[in-house]
Amino acid sequence: SGRVDKRTAATAAMRQIYDELVPRWKGVVWTAEAEREAERANSAMRRKGRTRRGAAAARRRSRESVLPWCDIKFAGAMHMGKKTETSEIEYYRQFEEHGIPAIGEGMSLETLGRYKYHIDLGGGGGTTWSGTME
Repeated sequence: SGRVDKRTAATAAMRQIYDELVPRWKGVVWTAEAEREAERANSAMRRKGRTRRGAAAARRRSRESVLPWCDIKFAGAMHMGKKTETSEIEYYRQFEEHGIPAIGEGMSLETLGRYKYHIDLGGGGGTTWSGTME
């Protein structure tokens, strides 16, 4: 479809400037590539699954769907002097409109506490280690 072609082209364009990006934006490139890989894998499974019939086959395909291997996006950023969700900032929405998955969702401290590892890609987010350790 046109949407997939647009996202694939945008992902390729970001890959071309990869070496110029700061680590957080490199993570967005990895996410875009991981999403494209998952889309291709899921599309292939759907094509393969069309030969199967019935509700049981449909349930099996939904359980077998491939998820992107990473999800590195911006949840919040400083904007006009205050921390703002990226979904409310035009700059990040423009990337989304062009097929780059830059806008993510934040996590509560309780949710963050469920993960054994946190990766800080550094640079510009405004979160200090003391803030992370709350």
